[in-house]
Amino acid sequence: MSSSQRYEPRALLLLALCLAPASSLAQAVEETEETEEPQATSAPAPRPTSAPRPPPPPAPPPIARPAPPEVEEEVVVSATRTPRKLAEAPSIISLIGREEILRLGYRTLEEALRNAVGFEVNQNGHWPDTGVRGINDRTTYGDKIQFLVDGHDMGWRQFNRNFHNLSWVALDEVARIELVRGPGSALWGANALCGVVNIVTRDWSNQNSAEIVLGADHRFAAQQLFARAGVSFGELSLYTAVNYFAADNDALLSPIRELELLGKESLRVEGDQHTGIGLNVKARWRWLRLSFHKSRFDANAPLSTFSVVGGDDSRFVTDRHIVILAAELMPTAGLELRGEFHFDDYRFADGTVYEANPGDAAPGDPAVEGPGRYLRKMAAIDRRYEWKLQASWVPTLSFQALAGAEVELLDLVRWYFPEVWAHDALAVPTFTNWHLGTYAQLQYTPFSFLGLTGGVRFDYDQVYRAVVAPRAGVVLRLPRGFSLKGLFGMAFKAPSFHDLYYFRKNAFYGNPELKPEGAMTGEGQLIFRHGGIVDLRVTGFITRINNLIVYEKRLANLKALSQEAFPSSQLPDGTKDYSQKVNKDYVMTTGVEAEATLTPHRRLQLQASGTYRVPVDSRGDRLPYSSQWSAGGALSFRVVENLQASLRGLGVGNRLVPAQALSAAGFPSWTAAQDPTLEAPAYFVASFVLRLSQIFGKNLSATVKLDNITNTDSWDAGREVLYPQRRFQGMIWLSAGI
Repeated sequence: MSSSQRYEPRALLLLALCLAPASSLAQAVEETEETEEPQATSAPAPRPTSAPRPPPPPAPPPIARPAPPEVEEEVVVSATRTPRKLAEAPSIISLIGREEILRLGYRTLEEALRNAVGFEVNQNGHWPDTGVRGINDRTTYGDKIQFLVDGHDMGWRQFNRNFHNLSWVALDEVARIELVRGPGSALWGANALCGVVNIVTRDWSNQNSAEIVLGADHRFAAQQLFARAGVSFGELSLYTAVNYFAADNDALLSPIRELELLGKESLRVEGDQHTGIGLNVKARWRWLRLSFHKSRFDANAPLSTFSVVGGDDSRFVTDRHIVILAAELMPTAGLELRGEFHFDDYRFADGTVYEANPGDAAPGDPAVEGPGRYLRKMAAIDRRYEWKLQASWVPTLSFQALAGAEVELLDLVRWYFPEVWAHDALAVPTFTNWHLGTYAQLQYTPFSFLGLTGGVRFDYDQVYRAVVAPRAGVVLRLPRGFSLKGLFGMAFKAPSFHDLYYFRKNAFYGNPELKPEGAMTGEGQLIFRHGGIVDLRVTGFITRINNLIVYEKRLANLKALSQEAFPSSQLPDGTKDYSQKVNKDYVMTTGVEAEATLTPHRRLQLQASGTYRVPVDSRGDRLPYSSQWSAGGALSFRVVENLQASLRGLGVGNRLVPAQALSAAGFPSWTAAQDPTLEAPAYFVASFVLRLSQIFGKNLSATVKLDNITNTDSWDAGREVLYPQRRFQGMIWLSAGI
């Protein structure tokens, strides 16, 4: 017998020692010794005649060795309308998850967006101006972003603006907030010009529990109540949630900046108060879903666009009702169909008034009873009906196709002032508009490291006609945790009915000939992820927006307005200059964004983000109302298993403000040349959050938040005066589950 043949059983033994569990090694050794053929030069050893050998003692269990951490990538839907891992999504997208909302103490969408990379907020007391990448003009109210709640467009269509507030949805009801920076029209249609904000609520379909949250600030001048409950009966699930909030911000706001600079007495704003309530009711049976939303938001805004400076009687009250019926089917493997019907009624409620000066009134106006400011009623109604159908087909793991169609009927009463229109015997301004949108998207992964996406959307509107919005993206996975994204897309913002047909005699006029704003954006992103410890993303972008819709000054008698668009009695009388909406030139913004999360230990997490951008007009001048830089971050430490502390901060650069004259009764006046504020100064604010969960081992938690712990004065950009923001505020809220 050859030596190789002779030692083959020993080789098998060595292999068994490496692969076999410890409990079977003794048996393997024993069997090998019994079957191994002895060497030719040795005599066979005699076998013992004693009793059988006792079995070996049981071997100890194998030592468990910890495996490398498996990091589950977050899943988003806003980038493709289908679930997609965050790093693979063909968009520049950030995620604020529920754990982050709780840990950092966010209580409003505005607060979360202020701290999000690339986003910016100017709050004037009732509806915040929200922008992306330096595009955030005054009174635009997020008109270049599409805001969604579970995929439903929350914009007020006749304005194409987003008046986001707590009545939309409480953050206690939110699972995550998906933030897309860049064009979104190829999937989401009009007004996703610079970004998409999709608020995804928590899953309720199999909930059999209840939760209540109670909170107040340190003065008990701000309160919030939230409650949710769900129950399931077999295939039937029911859910309801209610949210109430109220705040009196007078004592919190910084003094008026202009008076400080003029050496006048430090004056604080009075009358900044708001209340609201929201109700959500949902039901699911098999593949059918039905949801109902009702909300009311009531805000006093002393320094808003429609308030006389120094007054506090302007009041904006909105009512909203949304009904959604959806059905999901999967007729065959890989094919998913979804159909939806949406009804959205959005309006100014009774009690909505703004302050005006007597000089703004028409002669003989019955609302003007004497000198000084007076109140003017406002009204507006949108009724929106939408039908949607979407098909998603996944024949293989490397290919996915998506197509959809949307039809919208908008029935509206355009914003108007009932007293003025009654005085001038004008008919109530009503409009009806049809809109059709279709989209298609293909995703192909020819190799495990390469993902390709292409899509296009075609929209046809009864007013502004046809618009096409394409996009393309490449996602490349590289070795050692690196990834690259390269993206290009086009998007558009539709001219609203307010842009087209609004008028105030001898002051402001719309323009029925407006074209949609259009944007082209190129983006690149480098991603580095390592084992749940490091997550780094660096993005470069360039965006050009053409046909920007703005007001332009018209000299008296320079251009006659269309007799068909506006009542003849409301045309300029030829003695006064006026402003009209026009498509004018273009603006550009370029910049770089960075966001990083470092988790060196399971108890410690560090987050940081920053952006630098250069938003300019066609002359190369810096755009007003937006900062060039912002930076922020948070440090979170889990003291013990159920106690976590977080410190977060945010710094925002200065924002330019055009020179503006001011003349208001009871308030210092100045000319444009004497305007004491040509910028909102840079600021830094810090907050501290302490969260205690599982109190007494039960589903009870408490959160204490100290906002602006340095009690710093800060102001957002405004036209006549800067908007004072909150100084120090302490808050506490309790959450209990049943």
